[in-house]
Amino acid sequence: MLLFVWACAALSLAAVRVPFDDEWFSIELAFDATAPQLWAALSQDVHPPWLPLLDRALAALGPEPLWLQGARVLVSAAAIALGSLALARELAVPRALFVLAAAHPLVLFYAGAARWYPLLWLAQALRALALWHVRPAGVASGALFVSGSVLGSLASYLDPLFVAHDAVWLALRSARERRRWLPAAGIALIAGAALLALRAASPLHGSVHDGLVLSLPQWQWRTLAVFYGLGLTGEAALPWPWAALGLACVLACGWAVLLALRARSTRPATLFLLSHAACWLVACGFGVDHPRYALLLWSVLPCLWLRWLLSAATSSRVQRAVAGCALIHLVLALGLVFTGRGFFKADLNRLDAADCAPLTAASGARAVLVTYARLEQLVRNQCASSLPLVRVPSIRIRPEALAQLEALSSSGSLWLLSVNTEASYARTAARLREQLTARCSLQSSTDFGRIPHPGLSARRSTDYRRFKLEHFACGRQ
Repeated sequence: MLLFVWACAALSLAAVRVPFDDEWFSIELAFDATAPQLWAALSQDVHPPWLPLLDRALAALGPEPLWLQGARVLVSAAAIALGSLALARELAVPRALFVLAAAHPLVLFYAGAARWYPLLWLAQALRALALWHVRPAGVASGALFVSGSVLGSLASYLDPLFVAHDAVWLALRSARERRRWLPAAGIALIAGAALLALRAASPLHGSVHDGLVLSLPQWQWRTLAVFYGLGLTGEAALPWPWAALGLACVLACGWAVLLALRARSTRPATLFLLSHAACWLVACGFGVDHPRYALLLWSVLPCLWLRWLLSAATSSRVQRAVAGCALIHLVLALGLVFTGRGFFKADLNRLDAADCAPLTAASGARAVLVTYARLEQLVRNQCASSLPLVRVPSIRIRPEALAQLEALSSSGSLWLLSVNTEASYARTAARLREQLTARCSLQSSTDFGRIPHPGLSARRSTDYRRFKLEHFACGRQ
């Protein structure tokens, strides 16, 4: 029942929020691309093509992105169930705490994201089940390990690093039983062969594949601190003095891990979690520097200190106080997630009256070209706009879309609404701006839109606005 309530909360959050930037690439691939466009876009993408193919099938059920997000919520719920089954006994934590820990703001938010993170979470939970719940290197262990390895590689090229990590743990867990090393080696070989087969079948160009593994890692302490700091504190940035409670999350987790290492019964599984976290440190050196990828880690670590809070018999007052402060921080951060404010990666889901006001200048426009689906939805939903919005598809998916705008740019007043960013989805706006500049006359340009994130807005409010509105006069007016 508790897991069902969690799934309903995750699905509700996915339904009420506007999908964030990365999600729109998945959504447009699923709903807007033809088969040739889909395969051409995937051949240039750094993610495996198999999940987008599943999304195409889900899109046939209806035109709403909620089909994609709902499928992710089911996958995430399965990951919680399997992860708790694998690690609850080994960490001496009740299984119900795994569900409570999954209400962690970062986990709850990305559990319903129309991307690959929930599938990686489930894949790693399957392999954890193979390591800790069944006989290591047995038939059931082998089936779970290989299934998790295949699923992880279907979702992300990142997972082979963790397959190798888990294979080492499979060997260590099997070493205590005589003659189990040979089945363990066989399981690892089968998993490795499956990964190579999936790589060979991928449409991604070989040069991009090689670049994913042959580049040298580049670590920055600030990046590592952000990855683990935002992961432990739930990513949301609270205003001062509430932000100080984030230190309690870090302290509670560190203290809980040390105590789990001291206990002989929980030491092996705790070492497994620490080595899993160390693999993310390696991944950070290759540009994987956002905590949304490590849902398994953030869904398990809070269990260790939540145990203090709920057990007066096995914890001191100081421990419960620290855990209580950490819980207060995460509850406040969860409130920010549901209101669309203060989330480091995926907030910006609110437009206030001051943000919408500049759009009134385009009230007489022949068309307002919007090059980003998320921005179009924000304007329609939160500004109650009646502007003649025309969304231009992403040129990553439909490169011919810009040629279809020639008729619009022949005459009249055109406006371009775009996002001030250097991300890949900004290429469409840059190309369209070039086309309009060549055919029309730029009349005005306005940057607007504050950042509703306390930490970022304090640092960047003087020189950065999220959106750009440009007015072009084309042909005879």
